[in-house]
Amino acid sequence: MDLFDIKQRAKKRVPLFRVKRLRVPLLKETACPICETLTPNTVWRKNLLVCTRCGHHRRMRVHERIKAHMDRGSFKAIPIPTGIVDPLGFPDYTKKQLKYQQATKLEDAIAIGTGTMGGEAVAVAIMESHFMMGSMGMRVGDAI
Repeated sequence: MDLFDIKQRAKKRVPLFRVKRLRVPLLKETACPICETLTPNTVWRKNLLVCTRCGHHRRMRVHERIKAHMDRGSFKAIPIPTGIVDPLGFPDYTKKQLKYQQATKLEDAIAIGTGTMGGEAVAVAIMESHFMMGSMGMRVGDAI
């Protein structure tokens, strides 16, 4: 194959070689980031995202924390103030907020609500570490 042939293939968008696609099964176990022990995902969930070997705690999302600690079906969300507020004028703050809102399905880095734990009435405020590492902006402060 010479340079002319390569240019002709590029014009026609013909690949120089073919790659065989492999089917990869969905992962059913996750490695601990500290001790690297492979643990089935069902065991991770049962142990509330704590490694059974070394005791490392993985970050838990808001909906996982609600499901783990609140009585089933008792959580009632309290709406937080709406609109993106950036009084300090951080660069690209609005874009970041929108990106994290779409990724986490939350309005901000906190979920507030009422419900029951063990039959007792409680009010909870749960920070979402996956939303800008749970940073406390103006809306989070107002919500609390």
